Amino acid sequence: MKYDIAVVIINYNSSSYTINCIKSIIEKTDKNTSYQLVIVDNASQKKDYESLKSYTDSLGSNSILIRSKINTGFGGGNMLGVNHCHAKYISFVNNDTIFQNDCLNKLKGFMDSNSRIGVCGPQAFKENGELLPTIDHFASLQREIIGRWFLEFINPNCQVSQGC
Repeated sequence: MKYDIAVVIINYNSSSYTINCIKSIIEKTDKNTSYQLVIVDNASQKKDYESLKSYTDSLGSNSILIRSKINTGFGGGNMLGVNHCHAKYISFVNNDTIFQNDCLNKLKGFMDSNSRIGVCGPQAFKENGELLPTIDHFASLQREIIGRWFLEFINPNCQVSQGC
């Protein structure tokens, strides 16, 4: 293990999002934090890939850009990235994410303090500051008809914000 945290980001014809995401990670993450950036380009068009490569070439030795010859999808791209991670923890970050704080250190601190926990995730917010549920109840006809609020009303111990 070389780093505390590896951040895997998938790019597919959206290098401007990916670059902005990386910039926010660099800006908001404490300079003393040991992290690796693993960017996987999922067979983007040549121009998009070259734009991303031009930016990532300017980053330090803690970053790597991998170009997949085929689009393996989001899951496949993440698994390709994992193969290049050298860290205790791995963070999968959507490329349209903009960090508002030192999220990586907060997550690392939580994981370090809770040895019985194997997976955690941050709370996400929309651009307007509204809560963005990062997990949801199993999709079903009942949920679509009556809505999530009713399921939480009849079972208050299992609310999305509590991770059920």
